Formats: sequence, C-alpha cells, structure tokens
Amino acid sequence: MLMVVLAEVSKTMLGLQTMPVKLDKQGGIALVTVLMVFVVAALLASQILFEHTSSLTLAVAQRERAQIEEYLLAGEALARQTLKQDFSSDSEFFWDDLSDNWTRPDTIVFADGAIDVRVMDIQRGININDLVETEHIEDIAPLADWLNVNNTDSVLLGELVDWFDEDLFPQGLHGEDQSYLSRELPYRAANRTMAHVSELNWIYSADRELVQALSQVIFTLPPDTAVNVNTADAFRLRRVAPLATDQQISAIVRARESQPFRDIQEFLEDPTVAGLTLHEDKIRVYSEFFRVQVTAKFLNKQGWLVSLLHRNPQTGEIKTIFRDYSQRFSEV
Repeated sequence: MLMVVLAEVSKTMLGLQTMPVKLDKQGGIALVTVLMVFVVAALLASQILFEHTSSLTLAVAQRERAQIEEYLLAGEALARQTLKQDFSSDSEFFWDDLSDNWTRPDTIVFADGAIDVRVMDIQRGININDLVETEHIEDIAPLADWLNVNNTDSVLLGELVDWFDEDLFPQGLHGEDQSYLSRELPYRAANRTMAHVSELNWIYSADRELVQALSQVIFTLPPDTAVNVNTADAFRLRRVAPLATDQQISAIVRARESQPFRDIQEFLEDPTVAGLTLHEDKIRVYSEFFRVQVTAKFLNKQGWLVSLLHRNPQTGEIKTIFRDYSQRFSEV
C-alpha cells in the first residue's frame, strides 16, 4: 500500500513538472498539498523500515541467546553423564580421586561455536557453613589457616562466626546487627548458614578482592558435610585431622597421589595417619557435590553457566541444585 501511495505521489509530481508554468493560486496550494503527502509517506516508510529492522534484529538476538542456552545446558548434561559413568564404573569399591575422567576439562567444537566444560569436586575446598558449629576447632581451622597464609586480617573470621550464630554478642569488631544497621543501606546479620558464596559481600570487613579470592576456595554446603580425603586440599584436610602438622598433611597428599584410598578403612590403616586424632564421621573417599562450569560460544556471542550437582552415593542419581548464569570466565 505504501509503495502504491509513493508511486501515485511520484506520478503527480511528474505531472506537475510537465504542466505549463502558468499556475494560479489553487495550483500552488495543490503543489504544497502533494509535497506534504510525499513527506508524510516518506516518514511512514522510514518508520516501517525501522520497526522491521528492529524486529529482525531482536529475533536474531533471541535465536542466538536461545542457542547459547541450549549449548550451556548441553554442557551440563555432558558433565552429568560423565559423573554417572564414573559411578557405574566403580563396582567393588566406590571412590573419587583427582585422576578420574570428570576432573579433565572437556571442549567440544562445532562449526558455529564451542562448549567448554569443567567439573570440580567442591568437597575438596573449605565449607564456609562449617563455621556454624564453632565449638569444635576443626570447624574453624581450615579457614583460619587460609586467612593466615594469605595475610588476611583475622577479624574477618570473628565476623563470619557472628554472621552465622544466633546470638547478638559480637566476636569481631563489626559482626552483629548494630554494625550492619548503621550502614547507609541497613540490614541484619543472617544468623543462619549461607546459601551462596556471594553472601560474603555482606560481611562487614569483606572487600571485592577478598571475596573474589575466597570464592575460589570456599563453598556453601550443608554443615558437617564429609570430606573426600582423596581430593581435599591441605586446608580441608584439617577438618578430619585438626591437630596434624603441615608435614603430616603433606604426607597424606603424597600417599593418595600414589594410590587413592578405596575405602575409609584403607585410609585409617595408612601409615601417614598413624597416631593422628581423626574424626572418622567426617571422612569419605567419594564426593557427592560437584560444581560444573560451562562456557559456550555461538557465532559472536558467548554465555556462561555454573551448576551445582549432587550425586547420590547409593544410587548414582544426579540432581541439579541450582544454576547461575551471572558469572564470567575466560573465553573458549
């Protein structure tokens, strides 16, 4: 319809150009009217073209976003399948160690994109929710060691304990409600376990750099989650052997590198733990919780996904606890 109008306007303009030069007042008004119609038609054409282009651009962007999301979920599905196969392959003994297939990064390249999948056993790191039960030294020792090694003010430790405990008596300089309520945007201490490491941003003395560093070694699991002695780092091993020296912890790490512990009894009978005070109820040789990090690229777009998976140690069933699309990693 618009093209027809423009064609008619063009014919009219052409007709006016071929008319005799002698124009009366009515002819002038007609010319102005035709020009106004032409301008309106041009504006309408521009608006329609703009809306069409915008709709097309939006449709393309939505398609690319949907494709990236499918790639991300495919990466998570690949991780789930790898963990399931790992469970099925262990027949007589079920254990996890750092030589398993799921520990290796997996990259799949397509004609129009790529997927990078990385799986981490988060029971190897420090469980921040262990601070809920601070009457036991092993609950605090792993984080205290990390803060000491990284030259971080130990006042943060007291503030974290205050964040978890249910009383209003501060153990740190700024840990309870009176400190947080005096801020520009007031809030209260949670007085419960953390659901996500991002909650560290609310701790009084925590800054962006510290939170970023802690997020690489700290995880949020249910309190008293057992430790996989085949994968745990030195800080986390303090959870099961709180009085062990650095040399004894290093000896345990070397022993499992040469031969992973297939069951708890093998660990308890190993010479490296002889004479150590151990909390046997917190010892495991397998892992239940896994962090899956997926990076996907489609054409010139990129997406990221972090999933927390739980694998049932009896059945091998895997459940997704949460998905986080807000984090960023290096490109694939």
